[in-house]
Amino acid sequence: MQNKINLSIDVSKIQKSRLRKNTYTNKNGEEITQTFCDIIVVPIKEKKLIKSGDNWEMYKTGFIVEKGTKDEDTNILGDAIEFENTETQINEQVDNADGVDEMEDLPF
Repeated sequence: MQNKINLSIDVSKIQKSRLRKNTYTNKNGEEITQTFCDIIVVPIKEKKLIKSGDNWEMYKTGFIVEKGTKDEDTNILGDAIEFENTETQINEQVDNADGVDEMEDLPF
């Protein structure tokens, strides 16, 4: 099972000038307007443990910013949080260790 990354964005921090609209007509002939904000997830160099439980750990792995140019001020909108299931990792380590022992018992 892959780890999950949760993105939390404070939408009140989005600059209205960064929103862009896309309008199209769907197959039923209805005009649909969508509003987008382009964002970027910036990974941090080393993930930071935030919280842990019996069989899980939660890490901050990055932060989210509005997309812009180098010269523009962009807002930090939120964090990228990764959840890891430590129970699965422990079981995989045990399974691998068992496999090594079995290989040593082979006659060839």
